[in-house]
Amino acid sequence: MTAWIAHLVPSLGALGVWAYWIVGLAALLEAWFVTGVLAPGTLVVDAGGALARLGTLNPVELAWFVAVGAALGGEMGYWTGRRLGKRLTGRWDPARLGAYRRAEALFRRHGGLALVLGRFLGPVSGLAALAAALAGMEPRRFRIWNALSALPYAAVHVGLGYALGDVLARVGPQMERAAILAAVVLAALALIWAVSTQLRRGLPLALAALGAARDALLAKPWARRLAAAHPGLTGFLARRVATDRFEGLALTALAAVAVYVVAAWADSALDFLFEAQVAQTDLRLSRLIHAFWNPQALHAFGLVTQLGHWTVVTAMLAGATAALAIAGRRASLAQLWVALAGELITVRLLKNAFDRPRPELGFFVETSGSFPSGHATLSVAFWGTLCVIAWRERALGPTTALVLGATLAFLIGGSRIYLIEHYLSDVVNGWLVGTLWLVIGLAVAERMRAAGPAPRPSRPRLRAAALAAAAGVVAAGVLAALADPPRAAAQAEAPPEIVDPVAAAGTADLPLAVESLGGEARDPVAAVIAAPDLGHVVARLRAAGWREAEQPSPASLLRGAWHDLTEATWADAPLFPRFWLGHPQDAGLRSADGAAELRLWDSGERTPEGARLILAAPSPPGRDALARDMATPAAGSGGAAGAAEGAGATAPCPVGIAVADGAACYIPAP
Repeated sequence: MTAWIAHLVPSLGALGVWAYWIVGLAALLEAWFVTGVLAPGTLVVDAGGALARLGTLNPVELAWFVAVGAALGGEMGYWTGRRLGKRLTGRWDPARLGAYRRAEALFRRHGGLALVLGRFLGPVSGLAALAAALAGMEPRRFRIWNALSALPYAAVHVGLGYALGDVLARVGPQMERAAILAAVVLAALALIWAVSTQLRRGLPLALAALGAARDALLAKPWARRLAAAHPGLTGFLARRVATDRFEGLALTALAAVAVYVVAAWADSALDFLFEAQVAQTDLRLSRLIHAFWNPQALHAFGLVTQLGHWTVVTAMLAGATAALAIAGRRASLAQLWVALAGELITVRLLKNAFDRPRPELGFFVETSGSFPSGHATLSVAFWGTLCVIAWRERALGPTTALVLGATLAFLIGGSRIYLIEHYLSDVVNGWLVGTLWLVIGLAVAERMRAAGPAPRPSRPRLRAAALAAAAGVVAAGVLAALADPPRAAAQAEAPPEIVDPVAAAGTADLPLAVESLGGEARDPVAAVIAAPDLGHVVARLRAAGWREAEQPSPASLLRGAWHDLTEATWADAPLFPRFWLGHPQDAGLRSADGAAELRLWDSGERTPEGARLILAAPSPPGRDALARDMATPAAGSGGAAGAAEGAGATAPCPVGIAVADGAACYIPAP
């Protein structure tokens, strides 16, 4: 698993000692109540523990970094509360935050022990130190209990992550990739929900703390002297953080987010242009996903991906536009159209500028540029903006809007990756472009809202607006369900003919190289078998005693994980994927004694007589067994005479007959 992580995702181990600092910093930020509303430190610590189990980090050293970070964060929370004191409570009512009430009650019941218990109570963690400060706990006593609380926190969460990493490490090598992808999906959604919930609950406290800190700073004599000496600069900074006008803190925050998104986009674009590893990661991931294609998932993702097509988007846009216009929501209407128009122009310019070809394994026929993904951009700029508008218009709560928007973005972007219509880097870059236009559209809307509130619409207008929105949803759903874009397989050209497979072997017409997911050379193609189809070859080998391995699927993933965890044997477990020209094997078999593995591909080539050319790549113990078992002609296919006529010939074997070395149907690797 560690090798796969090194190939597909940036490894924390590559950061060296900085990995420990990053995990320790995450623990610090969560323990300080000001940043704890945003920093999912515990999840980062758990992930660090999992990487420690995989050998990337040292668990003991990691635990010390986490303990020190958690202790420092608690100290920062305590001294923030001590220094701000009445300024903080004057801006913020502690009774309005349930997590603080629980922290305060815990502190009243258990005293210093509350700091230890609070570490394991989620949002209470950072607030326990604040409760201790506001209750007047003596600094020396707090320092002792704070240090004691950091030690079990570090041990428990690093240990928990280590145990989770052990579970992942025990999953069989042919199972782990999809398991990790599924875990990433669930973790991302859980993270979005946790952060949005923390933000909604704790943002008023964080803003109050920042405001109180600003007041305390401006009250210092040296700060007053500096303000008097530089009134222009002081006024500019004061306007940037003012909370009574849009041009103040709101615009500053939106501008900061936009700058960060632009920087992240530029970084991803430069990586795409100049880092060869990005293209390699894209290719490996597309190969992996192709190995797990199945009709049900292709159908489901084929429906989801229609949400990013312009026919569906136009129907939804018409309904949303009519609803907002009827309700008189000019700010939200401008927000939607600015985000969508910006997305349309930007994506077209970027696609033309980068001109990246589409993946060759795509399920649908699409010809526009691949970088960035227009569907991924729309998933944020359009669908994400609709979720933000629903929140601003009080149709959805903030957590629901954030989770729904993130889920739509993930599903639409993920559908492009699963269908191999785009590479991973295309989708990530598209998400960033979409986020930029979502922020710009929101800024435009907030500026319009700041100029004056919109009039409250009457009930009949609200009902008409709701009907218009519902009509847009229904029309979009119908169009998505009825869409039938052309499939790549349906437009594939007739396979070319290869007259002499012996001469073609090892050339560009019929290469023999086989690669692992990471691109390393593996057991090459050792035989070319002329047969009516792949099923014919599989049936012949099964009759000779070979066992067919299961194809990878969600069910086989769960079954394989169970067998690995219980250390039970599974004779028909799926084979680890290998790739010929980027395609995973079409079938896999094991010899009767289990000592050899065999992977088969339908090359897509055929002989002039109409036989399909099936490529066989056995592991070394299976070479002789394959030659022996395929040398015996099937009943009614020519018998021994057919085999004798094929021996030493360069013309293709008769359809359905394959013989041993020297015949046209069996070509050893050079």
